[in-house]
Amino acid sequence: QVTCPLCRQSLAELGIQRLDYHHWRREPDQGVCLCRSCHEAINGGTRDYECDWRAQELGLKNKFDLQITRLAIREQAVNTHGDIEGLSETLSTRYNLVHSASEVSHLLSQTLQSEAILEDIADQYLFVDLPEHAQV
Repeated sequence: QVTCPLCRQSLAELGIQRLDYHHWRREPDQGVCLCRSCHEAINGGTRDYECDWRAQELGLKNKFDLQITRLAIREQAVNTHGDIEGLSETLSTRYNLVHSASEVSHLLSQTLQSEAILEDIADQYLFVDLPEHAQV
């Protein structure tokens, strides 16, 4: 049974036919298939150029820093990890990130400690359509 790797819900539970592809990189192609709600949660409902602009406004390098932070928050809501290193390893491998676990850990050590960033990215997309057992 096909499930979204982020919210862990099956296509039947989600009422959809297929998952959407989220690109981390286009050349060479690297990404992950997610349900539409999880895809929107990572992007914050924005297009790539808007996500890049928003990331820079927050003092982040680019859209990937913002998307990985959003991914981490949503992953943590579905499956609690004991520490940033464990969370980072899961994100790097489970979601086929371009970034290494140590790069993700370094990023999350900064972004998840910033009240300004967390406050800014807490929007209507971040926790939408999570399963009932999620820790929102």
